[in-house]
Amino acid sequence: MKSAVKKRTLNIVRNPAGALNKSFFLLSNPDMRHKETKKAHDLLRRFQETLAPLPSAIHDG
Repeated sequence: MKSAVKKRTLNIVRNPAGALNKSFFLLSNPDMRHKETKKAHDLLRRFQETLAPLPSAIHDG
């Protein structure tokens, strides 16, 4: 699971439009919607956890 999230995160960073298109395609499929929504929430949480310390680190440095 971790490697899949990492790979997906890298894909979003490298190719945001492609990642969004894939997400919209998967969200349009009712069977995939719940799973993808959960993945999106997990990704958002990870990004927030990763980025939250940055502003204070920049100001302290």
